[in-house]
Amino acid sequence: MHVELLARRSTALAARVRPLASPSHTNPNPKAAAKRPSFFVEPIRLGEFALKTAAFGVGGWAIENAIFGPRYSSWWRRARIPFLPVYAVGGAAVLLTAPQLKKRNVPWWVRLPIYAALLTGIEYVGCQIDRRIFNACSWDYSKQNCGKPYEGCIDLKHAAVWGALGLVAEGIGWIGRQVQKKRRLPH
Repeated sequence: MHVELLARRSTALAARVRPLASPSHTNPNPKAAAKRPSFFVEPIRLGEFALKTAAFGVGGWAIENAIFGPRYSSWWRRARIPFLPVYAVGGAAVLLTAPQLKKRNVPWWVRLPIYAALLTGIEYVGCQIDRRIFNACSWDYSKQNCGKPYEGCIDLKHAAVWGALGLVAEGIGWIGRQVQKKRRLPH
């Protein structure tokens, strides 16, 4: 008897709440309501996000080592850990930013300078942390061997490279989402 009464009450409550939560309640056209942009485009799983972020850190390390020779982060106190934090943070930033830009249909030629600015900012902050906290100089684009603490952290050429890498990272994220969608489909 109590279960039946509880079921009727919950059904009645759901009938009253559902129209308020429905996007079509405020907009008579449900298709237009579904196209409305939201801040979070799709949920992101913490484990998956951490794994992708780590992959960007290791991938950045591998590329740096292939092009410039052995490089290791001062963050690890001279330990030879194959991971560069600036690439991991940059990759995480792109993973969080790309879906927002794609959802709003921002063209690639506008996303490129957005990524350049975002990733160059991350590079500058990483450089300052490297120099001020760790008393290290992992890179200096001014060719002055880290003579001035605020100079050599960023430059225009590398900002362009960061913008292009942002588009590449965005593509890697897209490929990962497509693979996940195929895994979720019932066979």
